[in-house]
Amino acid sequence: MKNLILKITRPLLPAVGLIALPIAFESGPAPDGAVVRLAAAGGQVGECRRAPDYICFSPYGDPHWIRERQEITKSEALAVQRQLGGTEDFGRVSFIKPIGGQRLLVGDELTDPHLFIVDLPEESIVARIGRHGEGPSEFISPGAIARDPINRDVWWVFDFGNARWTAIAVGDTPRIVEQISFAGVPVWPDMPIWLDDNDVLVHGIFYGFPFLKVKLDAPDRVIDSLRRFSGHQPFDERTIDHGTGLRFVNRNFMAVRPSRDLFVLAYQFGNQIDVFSTEGVIIGRTRGPYDVNAKFRIIGNRFHWDDDNQSGYVEAYGTQRFFYLRWSGRYLGDPLNTTTEIHQFSWNGRLLRTLELDQGVLAFAVSEADDRLWGYVEDPRSIILEWALPPTQADHGPPGS
Repeated sequence: MKNLILKITRPLLPAVGLIALPIAFESGPAPDGAVVRLAAAGGQVGECRRAPDYICFSPYGDPHWIRERQEITKSEALAVQRQLGGTEDFGRVSFIKPIGGQRLLVGDELTDPHLFIVDLPEESIVARIGRHGEGPSEFISPGAIARDPINRDVWWVFDFGNARWTAIAVGDTPRIVEQISFAGVPVWPDMPIWLDDNDVLVHGIFYGFPFLKVKLDAPDRVIDSLRRFSGHQPFDERTIDHGTGLRFVNRNFMAVRPSRDLFVLAYQFGNQIDVFSTEGVIIGRTRGPYDVNAKFRIIGNRFHWDDDNQSGYVEAYGTQRFFYLRWSGRYLGDPLNTTTEIHQFSWNGRLLRTLELDQGVLAFAVSEADDRLWGYVEDPRSIILEWALPPTQADHGPPGS
């Protein structure tokens, strides 16, 4: 692979007059000011007005299942098993990802280099990669990671500061093999889900929609088309008439099933958890055990959080059998957003148990076998810790049932 740059081939403008019909949308051409009616699954019809190059939507349908707020019926208290790395190794860890069974790939926003390979048997860092900077093979603030769909030894790291994804081959000698710029894509994209070599779902903090599908024009990997997907997010223009504020209050976190057939969005300021197929069709909606209400004000056209605003879920992680959500519960004036409570769900939306850690974490990951959990701790020192996960009775219902 080689260094390649993506370029936007047409402007990204918001659709207007969107009718509030259920979930998941696709784009289509229309003349200026025309009303577009697109048939969707279940015989439903979507409609919107737009100028040329606006993106128009049509819905696929309602969730297959909806679960109301679930109570905690089982809780497991976990004690730290061991420490990985030294007390001076990490600055501020942004992600942890198990790779190859016996190693972790760790991203750090503050250190130079920014990426580490941690060997689990040796309990130490064995490789560092990715100098700080804006040049080739450099990073400013790595923040998310996703596996390549073709080469299972390659992982894509999203660098928020440089607005690009960087592919890293994690063999015996980790190396950077490709970089793709996403400058110009709607603000704040972060995590990619690669569907194949030229199709990718992009999650981010967008206006009015939580993710989009990007199709690349091979072999040059220039953007060929963009397709926005939307679900009924907790807040819309009727709740808050402020573009930046609407992005903030609908902030959500995504976890992907390793088989890339399902992913979950968990909202930070509303008790809403949505499970989608990677075609962008909503499968179901569930809720956690705690209700959360965003508290904010608009003063002089500026968005402000209220002191009694509370955060809900602030991180998501997926394995093949389960997804895990890190609960915050933090109010605006509370200390740093560490949490000791992680909720474990089956992929058909059932809350299975709560994991109670004996130390608060700022980032976490779970092993492929669901038997170990790693978390980044910043107080009183920056370290990565490991907990053993007790077995749980798997929910054997079909995914999405």
